[in-house]
Amino acid sequence: MKKLFAVLVSCITIGGVCAQSNIVTGGGDAASSTGSVSYSIGQIDFQYTSSADYSISEGVQQAYSFDTALSIDDIQYDFQLSIWPNPSADEMNIEFTTSYELPLSLIVTDVNGAVVAMRSVTQGQYYFDVNTWASGTYYVSLSDGEEVGIIKPIIINR
Repeated sequence: MKKLFAVLVSCITIGGVCAQSNIVTGGGDAASSTGSVSYSIGQIDFQYTSSADYSISEGVQQAYSFDTALSIDDIQYDFQLSIWPNPSADEMNIEFTTSYELPLSLIVTDVNGAVVAMRSVTQGQYYFDVNTWASGTYYVSLSDGEEVGIIKPIIINR
């Protein structure tokens, strides 16, 4: 009798346990000043609720974690960067001033991120011969070796 009672209690307890389970392809959290939401991509089952003021599609809840910043780096870049002519066909002038520690790296990359030109620079004006560069869009950036401080597009047009 005790064995039958234990089996019966186990079946009732296990039958009453509910948990979320679903296979999804992705998900995340989104937030704005008016609210926040967790979402799943690829979810196949949900419950829909709506009224005149709102609509909710309930489904699998995303796990939530709290990240606490231990410190905040107060990095302030003070760059003035001028590029001319832009668009260009054969030459490009770059002039910049900064209050940041010098020298910096001036890097020109193509749209795929490949480095086309790189120079160690201090404040002033620099000339680039772009005759050998293919027509297209390039990006000029200034970097201290760890962080990129400014990025501007340039166009080579022939």
